[in-house]
Amino acid sequence: MNAETFCKHFATFAEAPNGVAKLREMILQLAVQGRLVEHDENDEPSRRETRVEDFLTVQNGYAFKSEWFGSNGVRLVRNVNIGHDELNWDEIAFISEERAKDFTRFELSEGDIVLSLDRPLISTGLKVARLTKADLPALLLQRVGRPQFKDDRVVPEYFFLWLNSPAFVGSIDPGKSNGVPHIAAKDIHKITFAPPSPNTQKRIVEKVDQLLGFCDELESRQAARREARSRLVGATLDRLVSTSSTAEFPKHVNRVRDQFDRLFDTPTTIPQLRQTILQLAVQGKLVPQDPNDEPTITLEIDDKAQGLFEIPRCWQWVKVEQIAATRLGKMLDSAKNKGKPFAYLRNTNVHWFRFDLTSVKEMPFADHELHEFSVRTGDVLICEGGHGIGRSAVWNGEIDRVMFQKALHRVRPGHHLDGNFFSYCLKVYDATGVLQTYFTGAGIPHLTGRSLAKIIFPLPPLAEQKRIVEKVNQLMALCDALEAKLSESEVQSTQVLSAAVHHLLNASSSVYEAS
Repeated sequence: MNAETFCKHFATFAEAPNGVAKLREMILQLAVQGRLVEHDENDEPSRRETRVEDFLTVQNGYAFKSEWFGSNGVRLVRNVNIGHDELNWDEIAFISEERAKDFTRFELSEGDIVLSLDRPLISTGLKVARLTKADLPALLLQRVGRPQFKDDRVVPEYFFLWLNSPAFVGSIDPGKSNGVPHIAAKDIHKITFAPPSPNTQKRIVEKVDQLLGFCDELESRQAARREARSRLVGATLDRLVSTSSTAEFPKHVNRVRDQFDRLFDTPTTIPQLRQTILQLAVQGKLVPQDPNDEPTITLEIDDKAQGLFEIPRCWQWVKVEQIAATRLGKMLDSAKNKGKPFAYLRNTNVHWFRFDLTSVKEMPFADHELHEFSVRTGDVLICEGGHGIGRSAVWNGEIDRVMFQKALHRVRPGHHLDGNFFSYCLKVYDATGVLQTYFTGAGIPHLTGRSLAKIIFPLPPLAEQKRIVEKVNQLMALCDALEAKLSESEVQSTQVLSAAVHHLLNASSSVYEAS
């Protein structure tokens, strides 16, 4: 594949995951390889490979004292201000206009290139930007470099492309000072550089601007399509869960079925599908009701619960305290805790519908505490606070004789509740904002034991809960398989794109030579 063939399929390759970013990288690499524009016989020949210092020097900024900084005056360009291609002024340091007069040597001009010399190489490339008129007046701070050209042999715009290219990034091996990666001006000076003639440089810059503009357009179109797809998926699924009409529900189901391949063609849409499955489950729309099921218990409940959503007639609204026993875990206190060491569960072990047991700690429990703080099969563990507040999972005996810490609630279901169904309710409440209404605490929210006990949720007959859990497990397994298939397809697309880019960048043929 040559460059001409690649350009023909430019838009197709851009559809691969991170395709546009890969295309930008490829464009810059081809540009500095001299393979992006056709050779003009009237141009001067490319210069032999020599050091950067033959064409320019990189000036380091001045170490302005922090006590000179103020809230207005002349801006100082710091590493934190250098983004990719442009400056970011979210954090601004100034020195007074009067003091700035003593440092005209470090005064920046429109079009100047600045690059970070501290933490310069990050996963997305070099931090380098060009100043616009809106960035001025500004001065160069220490550890920020500015290329100063010795003559017109190098076009600044071309050098800017070269600094952004993989060719330059790959040639830099940053050292470290106090653990912070950095490069020095002398390191850049020693890099070999063979620029083409100034006329060729200008044509390359023009071509790069054209192709990068095309990349911007493709990226904008992709973003618009993703947004439209997200709205379509959201609206379609919302109609499915929001309809209260028994007659309309099958129509919405059929609409999802008919458009399924179109709606769910990327891994990013699968979480919405999972959430919809859970919403249908707790609304009584996932499996049919069976009149032969033993009816649920009859309890008194607040009328306000009836407004959450419609539920089948054979279901009932209940409070947690009416249907399960709740308990907060044991306080971790090395000075007071005595007894034998036992494994215990922490906040970090509990995730939605699963436990991460890669790191399980131990603490002592006295004999009289074992029953009080033990976890048994079927218990629901819920995060009381911190990151992931309200997160829950059902314990299935993954570890023998395990306890739980105060950062977790244990909900032990009674005879009429399946813990998995209760977890589904919590996840739906979390996604829809209902769970957050039970949080307490100013600034740092918590789900207290009292609040947990008062949570109102719908309760189907136990037999129907079992059928719902079984159905959810089946559908979630299908979601997992579909997500894995779509992810693998994206991986393959990325591999094809990477192989094509690698072949093109390493081919020895001319840019216009037939493949």
